[in-house]
Amino acid sequence: MFSDITQNFKSNPTVYYALSICATWAGIGSLMNGVTMTQTYGIIPSLIWVFGNVIACILFGTVAQKIPKVREVFGSKIMALEDERYREVLQYRYINEWSWDKIAREMHYSPDWVWELHGKALLGIDRRLKEPSKTQF
Repeated sequence: MFSDITQNFKSNPTVYYALSICATWAGIGSLMNGVTMTQTYGIIPSLIWVFGNVIACILFGTVAQKIPKVREVFGSKIMALEDERYREVLQYRYINEWSWDKIAREMHYSPDWVWELHGKALLGIDRRLKEPSKTQF
């Protein structure tokens, strides 16, 4: 298990640095909560709470690697749209993170028409997201 974590860290250290920062903030909140819990309820409930948090962190760390990234799922749903214009506007906006003006220039449409296409594309995505998922965890 630890060799997998080490290998994942070497391949993508940014994710683990970000998780470390989040864990630090969560740790501060947990410490304050733990002190309050100990003062209010005693040491035994506090230790049970700490043990539960440790187990939850370990489980989340192992399961989080198996959860598909939102962009991957959204990207696959975008590519499933029949209308190429819908695919383009959603890809430019959400995958490439372009501004509305840049999308309008690239597609040679007015910004109002890009907004109209965007709304129709989102309705198509909504229908696609309601379809049964083939993603395996």
